[in-house]
Amino acid sequence: MSFLRKLSKTGLFLFLLLVLFFSPLPVYAEVFDKVVAKVNSEIITLSSTEERAEILRQKYATSPVSVSGQELLKEALNMIVEEKLQIQAGKKYGFVVDEESVDAAVNDIKSKNSLSDEQLEAMLSREGRSLSSYKDHIRDQIMVSKIARFELGNRVKVSDKSIIQYYNENQKEFWKDGKIRTRHILFIAER
Repeated sequence: MSFLRKLSKTGLFLFLLLVLFFSPLPVYAEVFDKVVAKVNSEIITLSSTEERAEILRQKYATSPVSVSGQELLKEALNMIVEEKLQIQAGKKYGFVVDEESVDAAVNDIKSKNSLSDEQLEAMLSREGRSLSSYKDHIRDQIMVSKIARFELGNRVKVSDKSIIQYYNENQKEFWKDGKIRTRHILFIAER
């Protein structure tokens, strides 16, 4: 009898194990954010696009031009894609934004807006952001600025020959009329 009991307990255990293993279990998933674009290996989420669109909406609020919500989202997405590409290019060129530059930028923002550390953190928390994510955003903006200056510097090159040629063709623009300046006038009076 104990053998049958063991067999039935083992069989019951195996049966339950097989049922659990092969039966579909309900899976609950919640969507936190949607991916709207992928730039190489980086994704752009709907929430980040909507954040940027809100900034654009505030910018266009004083403008007489009416822009639809869909157009704002499209423009925001294009801006984010452009920034991601520039940041990736900056990393490819080996540009690095050090922590000191980021801290200096944050301190500059605080001083220009007369904010204390606590006020800045409170403002960021109202926006649903943390100080570290804000610093990451500033780091990205500094990187975009660096790569823009680098690309502009590579595009704009003026040779010495071009400078001399421009000067020779436009010499009249560089001429200054001769002027005489008197510092002291001496009158000799006869007695």
